[in-house]
Amino acid sequence: MPILDTRHDLAHPVEGDTAWSESYYFNAYDPETDSGLFSRIGIRPNEGTMDVGMSLWLPGGELGEYRWVKEQRDMVDTVLDVGAVRYEMLEALQSWRLTMEDAVQARPTGKSRAEAEAEAHPVKVALDVRFDAITPAVGTDGQPGGGPKSKEAAAASGTVGKGHLEQAGRVWDGTRATSVAEWRVRTELEGDGVTHRVVHLDVVDKSGRTFPLRGDVLRIAPIGQAGGTLVNEGLARWTYEGESGGGPLTGYGIAEYLHQLDDGGRPVVPVE
Repeated sequence: MPILDTRHDLAHPVEGDTAWSESYYFNAYDPETDSGLFSRIGIRPNEGTMDVGMSLWLPGGELGEYRWVKEQRDMVDTVLDVGAVRYEMLEALQSWRLTMEDAVQARPTGKSRAEAEAEAHPVKVALDVRFDAITPAVGTDGQPGGGPKSKEAAAASGTVGKGHLEQAGRVWDGTRATSVAEWRVRTELEGDGVTHRVVHLDVVDKSGRTFPLRGDVLRIAPIGQAGGTLVNEGLARWTYEGESGGGPLTGYGIAEYLHQLDDGGRPVVPVE
């Protein structure tokens, strides 16, 4: 997987596809205050819009949601302002600042969408979060790579997700960053056969080392369900036992599962 330089954090030339877009995504969580966020801003110059989604893990188990769309026909990159949300690039591929102050609609998690929306209420929130990278950015930006692909995946990579980068912003073992060769996933589900409860993840790096991780899902936010598709966004506590008895390392992040459901509400592809 290529390591990307700072120009990849800036706006890219707009292509002719009507739905062409560029987006930025961040997530964070503070266990001491039981609060956090996952957020995305997408710029769609050919459609003339820029939109933001800000979802907030609120203390006590609720999820706050904020959405806004504004007119935007020119590309922007170092400052993205949409409604009450502002992403500010402090240093390309190194530091960003996210701020917001406004009311959001809060709803409980752990209930059906209909039940949760019936209990929705406004909550005033203010956030000021800084992202500082601790690893290089890795990904593809139109370059070849990433290993063998099916012809369907190869065709999709030329349009959908043509460029994508990932970058860690806090917890790691402090010694090395490397490419991942294989992900081995096993999931423990709730009784409904869909909602993930524990994720067991063996990460194999390009040197053949295996890092066993356990993700205990603390909250689930069903953020989308339409046309037989269900997206469950999980706030997870990830634990790595470490090497040579060095003691566990703990971090927090997102464990997102997307399901295609049949007419009975069961996954078309069973979760393993």
